[in-house]
Amino acid sequence: MKSLTKCLRGYKTVIFVDLEGTQFSHEVIEIGAYKAFLNENLTVKKVGRPFRCFVKAKRPIGAFVEKMTGINEAKLKEEGCTFPLAQQAFRKYVGKDWFRSIFLTYGNQDAFMMQSSLEHNPEASAEDVRIFRSHNFDFGSFLSSYVRDEKGNALSLAHACERLQTSFDGKAHDALDDAKNLMSLYSAFIERKDIVKAHYLRILSQGKMMSPSLRKAAIRLAKGEDVSSEMFLSWVGEELE
Repeated sequence: MKSLTKCLRGYKTVIFVDLEGTQFSHEVIEIGAYKAFLNENLTVKKVGRPFRCFVKAKRPIGAFVEKMTGINEAKLKEEGCTFPLAQQAFRKYVGKDWFRSIFLTYGNQDAFMMQSSLEHNPEASAEDVRIFRSHNFDFGSFLSSYVRDEKGNALSLAHACERLQTSFDGKAHDALDDAKNLMSLYSAFIERKDIVKAHYLRILSQGKMMSPSLRKAAIRLAKGEDVSSEMFLSWVGEELE
């Protein structure tokens, strides 16, 4: 798919990553990730071992986040490390591909949390945060151009998996489980083009967004040329190739 190829910017190493953060200061408290290598057609070729790290925050976690994630202050005290040490561990996990990887997340809040943790830990690596943010690909925003709910709203990770008929394994808001499900969702988007196309056509039928196919049809109609439904469906199919 040309649009996905453009977003991946030629990277063949993808880090599917999810971060959990504090309720108010938005500091990282958990990192979960899977390192994967892509084939030329952008499908996942090989997946490395998983990575999980709990991170001590400078500010309280917050009751809502504790209930949602199951992470509390006692757990971070026992199993967590400082943000600078978490950075080092994460970079070691990515290894030599650190500068040649794209960090695929579901939403833009992960990059924001990295920056927030840096602000609370000035001794941490600003360069590593810069690389993460500049190499970040928000797959959630990308997917919302093709798949949304009935009211036209963006979907949560769990609901997006449901729409593309891929099972959601584990627990939502567990960073490692979310990273794994994000990888499954990415694969489903590539492999289940018929399902994606059906959702995409429903979005286009609502008239709430302009697509390359609609633009092409509008240009031809403005020139006085005829456009059939078969032609339009063919153009939509080409978008998803």
